[in-house]
Amino acid sequence: MTLPKRLRQVRGELSRRALAELIGYSATMILKYEYGRIPKAIQFLEALTKARSTSPTWLLLDKGPERLKDALRPTPLDANLLAEVWEAVQRTYADAGQTPHVRSLAATAATIYDELIALAPDARPARLDEAVAALKADAGAGT
Repeated sequence: MTLPKRLRQVRGELSRRALAELIGYSATMILKYEYGRIPKAIQFLEALTKARSTSPTWLLLDKGPERLKDALRPTPLDANLLAEVWEAVQRTYADAGQTPHVRSLAATAATIYDELIALAPDARPARLDEAVAALKADAGAGT
């Protein structure tokens, strides 16, 4: 898929104007990007990441591993951590009197787990507590 098509996909249902307001660009600029009139800097970055197998996430956001092959390597599953996150998510929704679909529970647990697995093990408990507190606030607001 080309970059312009990916940009249109990311925009999704938002109008160009709504996206422009959200990110601080003009709707005209977004239109140009979506029709392939992309600044040379972006084309350069896209070519560089492909040619050098560099992770675009690392290059643009300084997140994750530098090499694409390392970014694509599956991380080992920490079953205990995943179980702990799953139980915390279920308990949080139950405490709020909500019964979301199992897919919603799984998506929430997976998001929290992914964030935790990227942290050093000693930082995980505090971050899990923060995530559960944010989830409680969201779940409480939904009732």
